[in-house]
Amino acid sequence: MPFVLIVVLLGIVIGIIIGYLGRNADVSADFRIEEGHKEFVYLLRHARRSVCIATDFDRRFFTDPLIIEAIREAAEAGVEIRILYEGRRDKVPKEYRELKREGRIKIRYAEKLPRHVMVVDNLHVRIERPHPVDKFGETKGDIGIVFKAFPMLAESQRKWFDELWRRSS
Repeated sequence: MPFVLIVVLLGIVIGIIIGYLGRNADVSADFRIEEGHKEFVYLLRHARRSVCIATDFDRRFFTDPLIIEAIREAAEAGVEIRILYEGRRDKVPKEYRELKREGRIKIRYAEKLPRHVMVVDNLHVRIERPHPVDKFGETKGDIGIVFKAFPMLAESQRKWFDELWRRSS
């Protein structure tokens, strides 16, 4: 547990340092699932080309009407949305199954994800500390970190996501 906390804190410190080097760079953190909604919706509404999400489809988060509407709006605006999820195969909420059936988003299953990540336009990233499926915010040390305008970090996370996407069903 201490190792994970050190890694997260190191990520924040590095993010802050890099942030000073970039004009529009920003780093923020959320410790509860409710805090993540604001940044997640913000990132979706500012997406122009692509959104990649690696998640556990936590129903407390992904079934929130604000999240569903932001994903729908981004998809309707032509943003490519790919979601890679872990957990049970039958876990995809019906709203997302409908969007997939309509061809608006792509969804694939991964048996286990080492972290939960959102990459927007190869520019912005949200990373969650690993936690049990559906348990974000319930264990000590849970944190989501948002890096806005960090293209190098976004590119590395996108490559990681793309590799998992290729190996998924």
